[in-house]
Amino acid sequence: MSEPKQLSRLSPNRLLLGLNMGLADTLSFIVRISRRGVALKWAILLFAVFFCSLIGWWGFLKDGLTKSEALYRSLQLFVLGSGADAHGAKLQFARFFAVIVSVYAVLLTLLQCFIDRIRLYLPRLWSRHVIIAGLGSTGIQLVESFKKKNRPRHVVVIEHDESNVNIKTAESYGAIVLCGDASDPLMLKHAGIATARYLICGCREDETNLDIAMQASRILDRFFRHETLGNLKVYIHFADMAFYHLLFSHWLFTTRIDRLDIKTFNYFETAARLLMLKYPLERGKQDWEQGTVHLIIAGFGAMGEALLLQVAKIAHFANASQKTLRITILDKDEKVLQNKSDRLVQTLSMEKICDFELLNEDVENPAVRARMSEWANSKDVSAAIAICLDNEHFSAFCALELSRQVNTNVPIFIHISKKKGLARLFTGLGSNALKIKPDSVAHIIPFGMPEETSTPETLIDKELDILARAVYEDYQEKTKGPVRKWEDLEEWELISNRAQADHISVKLRAVTCYSASHPKDPGDPQIHQFSNTEIEIMSKMEHNRWNAERFLTGWKQYTGPVLWENLSVKEQVRIKNELHQSPYLVDWADLPEKIKDYDRNAVKNIFHILKRIHLNVYQNPD
Repeated sequence: MSEPKQLSRLSPNRLLLGLNMGLADTLSFIVRISRRGVALKWAILLFAVFFCSLIGWWGFLKDGLTKSEALYRSLQLFVLGSGADAHGAKLQFARFFAVIVSVYAVLLTLLQCFIDRIRLYLPRLWSRHVIIAGLGSTGIQLVESFKKKNRPRHVVVIEHDESNVNIKTAESYGAIVLCGDASDPLMLKHAGIATARYLICGCREDETNLDIAMQASRILDRFFRHETLGNLKVYIHFADMAFYHLLFSHWLFTTRIDRLDIKTFNYFETAARLLMLKYPLERGKQDWEQGTVHLIIAGFGAMGEALLLQVAKIAHFANASQKTLRITILDKDEKVLQNKSDRLVQTLSMEKICDFELLNEDVENPAVRARMSEWANSKDVSAAIAICLDNEHFSAFCALELSRQVNTNVPIFIHISKKKGLARLFTGLGSNALKIKPDSVAHIIPFGMPEETSTPETLIDKELDILARAVYEDYQEKTKGPVRKWEDLEEWELISNRAQADHISVKLRAVTCYSASHPKDPGDPQIHQFSNTEIEIMSKMEHNRWNAERFLTGWKQYTGPVLWENLSVKEQVRIKNELHQSPYLVDWADLPEKIKDYDRNAVKNIFHILKRIHLNVYQNPD
């Protein structure tokens, strides 16, 4: 097999690589300087020309020339065509100053003529930069965040729509924007893919994002990448989670690729996780044996579906002996409801996780909103409303209308794509102008803004995964299996650890506890173990969460002709790994005691997991 081709601009020698980076930094500095104050630079040039001409004209007049001849000779100073026989300090000053002005004019003109070409060539010289494909709301927010933090220093954007209004904004932040198809290998090479540190595929279409990642893989397979650069980290956005789950078995996600680390992200899933972590559905003390949590979702697009799935993963409470989670979804598009209903029931077994219903209703109808309010105000119900409509202006209208009809303890979540504009209505910034009392919108909570979901912290640093990593690392220590880093886990393993981590706070709230580095109230006692009753309560919750996690990844209850206990260990492993079936997807009461102990041990281990990230458990009886 032949050695991979080495790029002409890249050398395996570290010294040459350093010189290459030095040249890139120099040109980047020149570009930044040349693009600042362009009008001022030309104004300075014109003033210098006028000043030099005036001094020269005055000096030639002193030499006895006529006014016209003096003017002509003073203009010739700029092309070095006169002044050799000049006498007097004024003419000598004008003569040398004209040379400086001429050189300045030539350099300024050359820079303005070739600055765009230099800018487009710069990414080929850069290293450890970030490439962002797609300049939508997520892309532009990432550009802003990267440039503000100056980490990494250089950002390249590939955008296919030359009329995109975000292009000028991105360039104002200092990013270089290349207009073209990001899935074109030539465009990726122009963006410096061989020496980049990150590639973020954030285009609108999932297929395009997948194609970009595959092209990057092929390019790195053919060209040399210096070992000091490490692997290229590729982040692929998938809006359609059903499509994503179909790709679990694709080689791009299951095969360890040299020079390439591939991860996925979903803007809607991140928004749903952040919302549920910050605003849990269960609120305060409630009668866990009778109470019901009811989430009403208006709009079943990508955001509505992501919220449903996140709630189904973690909303398993202390009254888990009954189906106490109720989810009602309203959407006016009957076809969308039917298509998603088939997947929710047949593939994800949603009916085994919670009581859910899909209603073909239009929330524009006042009668429908009145019914939503009636559900939310029901007794013995902890209700919440999530408005996830495509039309954000109408979403704001619905939120304001519902806020007048439901109790103030019912949160109304509204999906908004920007922190500015409509979001200001519900954060107190714009309420005075509209004469809306702040209290009347206090329970309207905007979520899903890119400023919160599309940042380097959530995407690259994975701040949301700090606890999930601790869960996995603790498990890794106890199992004594083959050591694998968090970054090497497959996507289904990451999802599993995230769900377990997100549910820890739900368990703690069920026994009036919380985790923190310091107590919220000085009187809150720190606890070091749970009582047997608390362990049993949280173990039931953990088992129901585990059931939901398995169902949502396509697992089914084992119904084979041979009892599970009579199967060989090898056959049991085959059924689990290949058929995704388990005999333990049953109610808590039907579990063998040996299996129940796994859930009990998981609960007891909460203290140890939290200690790994310097958190303690405190009790808040109030």
